[in-house]
Amino acid sequence: TMSSSQLAVARRETGLSGSADEVLGQAVVQVAKAVRARMAGAGFRVGELCRPVDVARMVVAAGDPFEVTAGELTGKERFGLPERLGPESVAVHRDWVAIDGAYHRAFVLGWPKTLVRPEWMWRLMSLPGPNMVTAVFEAVPPSRADRDREARASRQRANNTIVAARRGGAVRVADSTRESSLRADEAAVAQGHEELDVYAVVVITARTE
Repeated sequence: TMSSSQLAVARRETGLSGSADEVLGQAVVQVAKAVRARMAGAGFRVGELCRPVDVARMVVAAGDPFEVTAGELTGKERFGLPERLGPESVAVHRDWVAIDGAYHRAFVLGWPKTLVRPEWMWRLMSLPGPNMVTAVFEAVPPSRADRDREARASRQRANNTIVAARRGGAVRVADSTRESSLRADEAAVAQGHEELDVYAVVVITARTE
């Protein structure tokens, strides 16, 4: 998002010229090239920038991946003009969205704090349609992280004491695992690692509701 004052700064600092729309278009391409160069420099394999026709095809295919699309460019697309700019129909319901002939549903999952089996998301990922998983990492302010970690540790110690007293001094494996996880968190913070909130957004796509 750019304001008129930011646009003036962009013109002055980058040497871009032309109308506001032309400068914005050029600025977007410059930013994309800069990001591409940084990623390539970090060791990622990065493809070429997509043409407007390619972007339009990706948008349509993301909306309905079950629709068969022609591999060859149409006559209109050969001149750089997209055949379709987006979906032909969209139906929005409380827990799913239908785009053309495909149904999409999103789930937000709390990321496991301890080791889990590799197939822990099998119920979602076993569907035959496309599945998209996005893991989001958000830094926790150190003051809140310290408070939360100390509160978790205090609760865990209290729970372990109560359970052990009821069991004649025996500590459950699950409680011992949680305590070890808390100690590992503290050790990681002591080594300079930042605490993160982690959650996953999973979007599944199917032919029917």
